[in-house]
Amino acid sequence: MRKSCLLLSICIATSSVLTFCVSRTAAAADGQLDVGRADEWHFNVAPYVWLAGMDGDVTVRGFNSEVDLDFFGDIFEVLDIGALGHFEASKGPWTAMTDLVYMKVSENGDTPGPIISDIDVEMQTLILEVGGAYRVYETDSNFFNKPMSLSVLGGLRYTHLDVDVDITASPAIADRSGSKDWVDPFVGFRTTIQWTRRWSSSVRFDIGGFGVGSDFAYQIATIQKIEINDRFDFVFGYRRLSYDYDDGSGASKFEYDVALSGPLLGMNIKF
Repeated sequence: MRKSCLLLSICIATSSVLTFCVSRTAAAADGQLDVGRADEWHFNVAPYVWLAGMDGDVTVRGFNSEVDLDFFGDIFEVLDIGALGHFEASKGPWTAMTDLVYMKVSENGDTPGPIISDIDVEMQTLILEVGGAYRVYETDSNFFNKPMSLSVLGGLRYTHLDVDVDITASPAIADRSGSKDWVDPFVGFRTTIQWTRRWSSSVRFDIGGFGVGSDFAYQIATIQKIEINDRFDFVFGYRRLSYDYDDGSGASKFEYDVALSGPLLGMNIKF
């Protein structure tokens, strides 16, 4: 409980500099028509909370560990600190955006058997995404008879991992630590439907890596936005980011085959 409160406090404290990529800025660039302000700059700032569970395999210096953290329970027990957010600026059909995710998790536990008695795992993850989007299509009446738009997007996603695995065994203590940095190019799209004056939905999908950093990576996010007033929006939805990255072989092998996924919520500040 203390860790969950810490996460929420940090996210609120970063509200002046962080934002998630659903806002009036994105709305203006992605089909929620605002003809009178089409040539003006739009900005948005807001914190968000991503209750991201982790599922997959991590290999550090040849030692493989399975990761299985459920966002409904486990993630609050192992999360030490987190800061998440996004910034967007738009003018006309163009949008510039950046997204930040930082999380530190740690877990320890006893293991059965006379040889290995305890394993402590600590992992820090930093993901910084920089990119842009361009609106290629918009209509006031789609097949739902609602305003809709489609934007193509692309950019770079920097990922830093720092993993420390301490194994207490008889008669020694083994330390399997390693860190990796890589950059993945990505391309994708984002579509938005304005259901009512105050409620809109958006879907983002992108793929990346292409062997430049990760062998393959993909992300999908589905977002609902409720406008509270001219300054604030409430957003919630679901996000999944999956990696297939490896480097080295044998005793020096580093592998990160992990998906981060879970619900999110936030509050946009528009100006």
